[in-house]
Formats: sequence, C-alpha cells, structure tokens
Amino acid sequence: MAGSGDHVGMNGTGAPEAEAWAKLARLITLFGVVLGGSIAVILVVGWLNMPMYEDVPPMAGPGDMGAMAPPGVLSADEVPPALKEHYEAAQTHFAVFESVPCFCGCQEMLGHRHLRDCFLRPDGTGLEAHALGCGVCLGEAAQVASLIESGVTDVEQIRTAVVASWGDPYFDD
Repeated sequence: MAGSGDHVGMNGTGAPEAEAWAKLARLITLFGVVLGGSIAVILVVGWLNMPMYEDVPPMAGPGDMGAMAPPGVLSADEVPPALKEHYEAAQTHFAVFESVPCFCGCQEMLGHRHLRDCFLRPDGTGLEAHALGCGVCLGEAAQVASLIESGVTDVEQIRTAVVASWGDPYFDD
C-alpha cells in the first residue's frame, strides 16, 4: 500500500497525476501539429492543382450566381479562342439568343434584355465583354448551342429548355 507521501495517479501506476496530464498535453499538441500540417498540405496541393488560365471563366451550372462581370465593347480579336464559338453562335442564331432570358442578374445590373445582349452590344457597336467573365451567360450559351447541334430548331422549345434549367421559381415570363 502506498505511504502517506505517495500519490497514486488515475492510471493506477503510481505515476503522479501531473505527469499523466503532461503526457496528455503532449499528445494533444502532437495531434494539433499533425492536423495543422495535414490541412496545410491539403491547401498547398489544392492551390498547386488550380487551373492557371485567367482568360476563360469557369462554366457555371444552373443556380450558380457569381460576381457580375463588367460590360464593355469587345473586338473579335479580344475573344479567347475557347469562347469564340459562343460569340459566333450569338451572331448566327440571333433570334434564338434574343428569345432566351439571361439569369445572371445582368438585366437589373446592366440593362440587358436577353442572352443576346450578353454577347452582342444592344446598340450594334460590336461584341459585349460581359459574357467573357460570366459563367452563367457562357453556360446558357453552351446549352443553346448543344440544343441546336442536337437538331432542335424551334426557338420556343430552346427557350423553354433554358428557362427550365436556369430559371428560378420567381422568373415571370
């Protein structure tokens, strides 16, 4: 039996409680260092794997609302090759793009009337820069192009499909 000067720790080994608490503190510290290091490695690896092309915004999906891309006049030479097809589609399928509403918020912020205005300046002065930086506009344009390529020619059918994919429950025709 332990003498009156001895103190038996919680672990029953006779080690003082202070030593047990110190060991627990070291384990917690070690856990924190390992966890923190793991998080740092994950963040660095994620950052290194990010795509490094600034001229092509990410394609948005229905419901994605990013920051408003700025408007401006754009020349055809300024459009990145990966996005030229969208601008050409807006020119080629003028009536379709004019029938499709845009769901990025540009109607309120920029006065756009439909998806065509996101790609072509309403006053006819050239191409609209807004769509270059807007994943919603590019996503809608990609859907329009896909529908046309699959053989859908009815403007109202294309419009209905885009509204069903991109519209919100408060959209009012």
